[in-house]
Amino acid sequence: MAIPTRIRAFGRRNRAVASASESVVSSGQFHELLCKYRLSLLVSSRQGDRLCLITAGESDVQIADWQIPGPMGLHLRDSMLCVGWSEGIKTFHNVGITDDGSAIYAETTDHRTGPVSIHDIGIDDAGKIWFLNTLYSCLCSLQPGVSFAVEWAPPFTGPLGPYDYCHLNGMYFDEGQARYFTALGVSNLPQGWRDNVLGRGVLLTGEGNLVAEGLSLPHSPIQVGDGVIFVEAGNGRVSHVDPTTLRYAVRCELPGVLRGAALHEGNLFVGSSRVRASSGLVADALAQRIRAIDGCRITVVDVRTGETLGAIELPMLEEISTIIVVPVPGIVFERAPPPGEPFTYIVQA
Repeated sequence: MAIPTRIRAFGRRNRAVASASESVVSSGQFHELLCKYRLSLLVSSRQGDRLCLITAGESDVQIADWQIPGPMGLHLRDSMLCVGWSEGIKTFHNVGITDDGSAIYAETTDHRTGPVSIHDIGIDDAGKIWFLNTLYSCLCSLQPGVSFAVEWAPPFTGPLGPYDYCHLNGMYFDEGQARYFTALGVSNLPQGWRDNVLGRGVLLTGEGNLVAEGLSLPHSPIQVGDGVIFVEAGNGRVSHVDPTTLRYAVRCELPGVLRGAALHEGNLFVGSSRVRASSGLVADALAQRIRAIDGCRITVVDVRTGETLGAIELPMLEEISTIIVVPVPGIVFERAPPPGEPFTYIVQA
């Protein structure tokens, strides 16, 4: 399926701001799975300021992208799509379907949180938007009149503030509430997670109870049956923990720095990126622990067996931040209203 020529996003109505679509190298069943389930993938790349759409062409896989500052968290529920970016969260609503089955999304709000490092996002049953405020080490919601409302923080962090104690980065949000979180370290000191960062990661329940510790840069938790699947950027593992028995198992190992995962019908789409040079000493340590790749890729894995089913190569991306599955073969973004004014204060809920 070719990307519709009238795609518009984050700009004026009469200007097309998505890049022209291009083919990417795919292997295995990747193209077949996109076609079989009539789905596409939305991918954020904070380092490259790009929001990307992966779709199935006639015989290959296509990518198109839009420029947006620092996109990271993404979430889709029913007709609402949330895109976290460097200064806030944009919301879009599905307002129609094109002749080829692509969903048309119109921007409805642009809530300014300020630069708080928005990671994973959720939408509850009432349409309330929740997100991980990584800089402030807490779970927040969007509310009128304030930058963000603090809802919960891990029990081991210090006083509320922009201290990034634990690098709270991953959230599984389902049926209106946060079920699981990942963080890169237990700490009540500013930037404390950075000490021995490759072996201090944790998986928490929605209530803040420890399920697993000693993880290596965990990201993207997803509940699968009675267990939790997540990726570990520090060792290239797709891992599984049973919250009842606390048993930890490696489902598979993939090359690159793993970040971003999305599940559809037992197929887990996992993002892999090159080691970020700006990571300094961590980059040197990562190079010793993972199989390096030159660019980025998305690999699809059978979540039950750990078998690799296919992959696509994305050399045009600097890094993959988040992946979500969109249950339609494409997306059209309609024009956005003028952005709102930024807020300057927070509230403790």
